[in-house]
Amino acid sequence: MKQLTFKLSAILLLLFAADGWAKPLIIAHRGGQLNWPENTIYAFQKAKEAGVNMIELDVQLTRDGVPVIYHKRNLSEATNGKGEIGSRSLNYIQKLAFRNDFLKGAPPDLKIPTLLEALSSIPDILLIIDLKSLPAEPLIKAIVKVIPAGEWGRIVFYSTNKEHLDLLMKLKPDAVTFEDRDISRGRLVSVLANGKCEYKSDAKWIGFEMNREMNVIETYALGQGQNKVDFIMWSPESIKCTRKMAPQAKIVIFGTDTVDDLKKVDKLGADAVLTNNPLGLVKR
Repeated sequence: MKQLTFKLSAILLLLFAADGWAKPLIIAHRGGQLNWPENTIYAFQKAKEAGVNMIELDVQLTRDGVPVIYHKRNLSEATNGKGEIGSRSLNYIQKLAFRNDFLKGAPPDLKIPTLLEALSSIPDILLIIDLKSLPAEPLIKAIVKVIPAGEWGRIVFYSTNKEHLDLLMKLKPDAVTFEDRDISRGRLVSVLANGKCEYKSDAKWIGFEMNREMNVIETYALGQGQNKVDFIMWSPESIKCTRKMAPQAKIVIFGTDTVDDLKKVDKLGADAVLTNNPLGLVKR
């Protein structure tokens, strides 16, 4: 456990050194879905060659219990296959071809990779693994079983489902995770709504969108009323509050795809951005 913690700390020290990498750091969302076919080894390698600092990828579980890299709900959305990942075997999935409109000019022989194949294809770079499959328990058990001991030190885990993160920490207490999204949202909304700074945390990573559409629900005697509102979640005040409540955390702002967006994030003082357009931001 100490060795893994040391390895991750050493990588982070290099990344966040004042005279080292420029901030905000660039994290390629799904490898850079606006630039290359998302969640493919081709995209991951291209993103690394372009000079990104981290790569984010999505993991789902096949019917026969193998973690693979895929985001979409149905195989038909990106390939010539049908059904959800969880309803298909690895053998079926690896015979599929991606649709031409998904490839974005990449070689036509690309396949959906396993998690192990992805890890081995992009060594020596920090990764964010977004846990997608439900139910959570089979996915977490498979991931804990399949990830080699030497790889844990460069991986940070994220999920919108708290159960994923809780199970992971139970089975692998030294794993590094993002803060539970409910806590992050609660803190940001509290600052936005009434200026209160709440929700202390020992999280190492915190991430949330710059803009997020949410339902505002009002309850009254005769029922409910609701409106969809597009909130700007991050501000100097929310950054300051997050630094105070979670002093160890690196702040990642999601959905930063243009140079203008990046300049706004840089002005706020966030540590990193999660972007669909890493090629455009790395070349800024």
